[in-house]
Amino acid sequence: MGEEKFICHGCVGDSYVSNEIKKNGSSEERCSYCHSRKKTVPLSELVEAMHRVFQLFYQSRSDGDIYRGYSLGNPAEDTISDDLEVEGDIAEDIHAALKEEYNDIYEMEMTYNDDYVYKRTDFTSGLLEKKWDEVKFSLQSEARFFNNNVKTFFEEIFSELDTLRTIEGRNAVTFIDSRTPIFRARKFDSYEEVEKALQHPEKHFGPPPHPLAMSGRMNAQGIPVFYGATTPEIATAEVRPAVGSYVVVAKFIPLRPLRILEMSALDGLVQVSGSLFDPDMEEKMGTASFLRKLSHKLTLPVSGNADSEYLITQAVAEYLSVSVACELDGLSFKSTQQTEEKNENSNPFNIVLFSKSSSVQNSDHNMQQYSVNLFEYEYDDEGSHSWIEPVINKIEHGSKDIFLKRSNSFKLKDYALQLDASGIVFYRIKGVMFQTAEYPVRLGHPIVSKS
Repeated sequence: MGEEKFICHGCVGDSYVSNEIKKNGSSEERCSYCHSRKKTVPLSELVEAMHRVFQLFYQSRSDGDIYRGYSLGNPAEDTISDDLEVEGDIAEDIHAALKEEYNDIYEMEMTYNDDYVYKRTDFTSGLLEKKWDEVKFSLQSEARFFNNNVKTFFEEIFSELDTLRTIEGRNAVTFIDSRTPIFRARKFDSYEEVEKALQHPEKHFGPPPHPLAMSGRMNAQGIPVFYGATTPEIATAEVRPAVGSYVVVAKFIPLRPLRILEMSALDGLVQVSGSLFDPDMEEKMGTASFLRKLSHKLTLPVSGNADSEYLITQAVAEYLSVSVACELDGLSFKSTQQTEEKNENSNPFNIVLFSKSSSVQNSDHNMQQYSVNLFEYEYDDEGSHSWIEPVINKIEHGSKDIFLKRSNSFKLKDYALQLDASGIVFYRIKGVMFQTAEYPVRLGHPIVSKS
């Protein structure tokens, strides 16, 4: 490039780089571009910084690589001008310096070329992927409880949930209220079991008591959570009923706004805004990239040792349930039991409400009971006939003492959900339909063995 050039903070529009020049530059040299006495740095410092940005955030390819008539990127000088927010002559000098500094003409390695175009990539350092694997191993083979490595990792990836936005501008954290019913299903093997559950549906369709809480994808054994769904169909599919069994789906209404992390919304997080020259951006963009893949990691089908494989998903849910910074009531994620094509006109999600946010009004001490009749009967000359026509009737108590007892109980507990007793549906499972993708096996020509 010949004589060293200098550039001042006023000739650079990127706020981070401009502030760094202002903070660390010198007034000894005039700016080679505007000739002012503002603080300057050698242009070589910007060349080095721009090289780092190209290496981390861009993929290069020949300008001859086009797709349907469109170039798959921008020329280097346009990219430099856009990212640093500098004039064309400055971008031209930086590009020339990049070619001189980083191209190895003897080895024919051309990092920068006039024929190359550059396209932004989904940045990932791989560091968080490695940490995720380490956390899984730690939970499975070391400490399940009081694991500081796990806590530190979760704090790192979830620290700025409220600042993240999807491509539509939505926050990944949302609220559901009384306008969004939640459906919870249970499967049964006999009419007697169904009848017993319907006698006290608030108790039997809410989360189980601590001693009976079995481990699941989002909870450890003994930690009750509320597994629900946004549609009765998804709720039914999630309990995977066998042919000949029975399923009852109960409808619940939130009594207060519930703060929910939409795991599927993380898939569509946009690139973090800010200067690509800020060293902190590498960490922020790495976190955003990892979060975009997190919902897939948390909903992967599990085979083999489910208890071991669920440790990491249980740990995520446990951390989010107690995190003061996140203040979440639960999570939502796409169901793996039905395809998106099947639900193109609905919004099918599973919802998990944490233990602190899953209490159901009237679920304590059999406070509200119902009489249950699953069948209607008809008698004629040929005998009796019956058919399924479930009816439940609320049992009202006239005792003033019971009324006062209930009133006091409501004051002691902040309930999150209320059963809609008119929205209970009974299903008899007559068959199960599988959604499949068909791939015929083609019979090819015979192969003559040489042996």
